[in-house]
Amino acid sequence: MPLRRLSTESRAAADAYFTEWVIGGARTLEAFARRLADDGGPADHLDGTPASLTPVFTWVVEHLVLVTDEVVDDGDLPPWCAPGPVTGPSGELDPASARLADGLARYFGEVLVRHVPGARWLIGDEPRHRKTYIDQQWPVVAGHLLAINPLEARGLALKLAGQPVERRRYGWLQENAERYIEIGAQGGAPDEPAWTVDAVDAERVPGEGWRWEVGLDDDLAADDDRTAALTTTLALLPGATAVEVEDRGAWLVAGDVDRAALEAAVRGWAAARR
Repeated sequence: MPLRRLSTESRAAADAYFTEWVIGGARTLEAFARRLADDGGPADHLDGTPASLTPVFTWVVEHLVLVTDEVVDDGDLPPWCAPGPVTGPSGELDPASARLADGLARYFGEVLVRHVPGARWLIGDEPRHRKTYIDQQWPVVAGHLLAINPLEARGLALKLAGQPVERRRYGWLQENAERYIEIGAQGGAPDEPAWTVDAVDAERVPGEGWRWEVGLDDDLAADDDRTAALTTTLALLPGATAVEVEDRGAWLVAGDVDRAALEAAVRGWAAARR
């Protein structure tokens, strides 16, 4: 699937793309999880950990369909797509495969912001190298010495899909993530608004019980649109059976939810919000 040339578009277009793809990413992640579940994929591995990337990446690569003539707009293409003639030597993704690769890329970004120390979402901007910086105006996960465009996952998946099965390096995406995490750990994390995850009364809901409370300080809880996205993110956690918003700054999450996964999800949401 040819990429749009976001680096040559206006800053307003880049801002709109960031809002849709990063801030609105919960919808993409939800659709991705649903696709994996409906088609027998490793949906139970979508826990936001680097280790999850290999089974998820493997399944995605094995389900990509390539076209060799032209990519046609079916009306539901990801925002990074630019339909048109195929120029790559091994073909491009058909529309359904583009949506699958879009989910993979957004999930890859989620893993990075949860685990790279101090990571945050930014719009790529290198004023001195605007014409040569390939990620200019694209969303990047930025950390110490790092600025990663998660669409890297789409490129790797496309590359492997065009190779014979015996040559495919399915651990590639996880290896990259682990290297980025290691590099990010070399720098100190910046000061951030506060959030906490605490155990709460297990008898609050008869027969089930609330397991965890997510509390945010006033700064993090100030944006209604993005706090709504946190509700969706928490509801998608493995084992979550219900999410109740007590007020602007507290969420109660019911079910057998792993605390580390819960904390990582909030960390990822906070990184996307900045």
